[in-house]
Amino acid sequence: MEKTIIEVELEDLDFDGISKISLVDEPAIEEYFIKLSKEIKLQEIKPEKRMVTGAALVPDKEVYRNANGMEFYIVFREDTIRKAAELFMKQNRLNDTNLNHQLNVNNVTIVESWIIEDPEKDKAMALGMNLPKGTWMISMKIDNDKVWEMIKNDDIRGFSIEGFFSKMMQVNAMMEPEEEEETEDDKTLAEIKKLLDDLD
Repeated sequence: MEKTIIEVELEDLDFDGISKISLVDEPAIEEYFIKLSKEIKLQEIKPEKRMVTGAALVPDKEVYRNANGMEFYIVFREDTIRKAAELFMKQNRLNDTNLNHQLNVNNVTIVESWIIEDPEKDKAMALGMNLPKGTWMISMKIDNDKVWEMIKNDDIRGFSIEGFFSKMMQVNAMMEPEEEEETEDDKTLAEIKKLLDDLD
């Protein structure tokens, strides 16, 4: 049975976009962030930077979703990721963070945001993360003691986005394009969109 792959896009810039970045124990994109601390020189231990850096979105990565028993994968293309990252910054959502998509947290701030342009020369590679061109990278400053303890204990290990994307297209790489009439894929896509809308 062929898996259902849904490509999402930004369509209405007044309505669509990413509203929060969640700190999660198991990021759906399966890319964990790294914890940054200052260098330890000799026996003098510097205060921790309390920073985490990692991928928020990876282009063309198939992200598994299960909405009320309906299984499918969503993908973000490079141009959509770039638009979403820019819109997130323009809307000044740098402090909009929660834990595992549930509990809002204070004193957690996005302090860096960039798109990988050259994977071999990017800061991500210097930090030991081999990620493709078009990946949206962020760094968070964690001034919340409880959240930092969770990160140090590996209870929180990555980022996950929250948002709304009104344009969704089913992608079937192994199938020829269908005729204009409504297909079973169209019906599946409509059902998935309704389920996702109901979950917001």
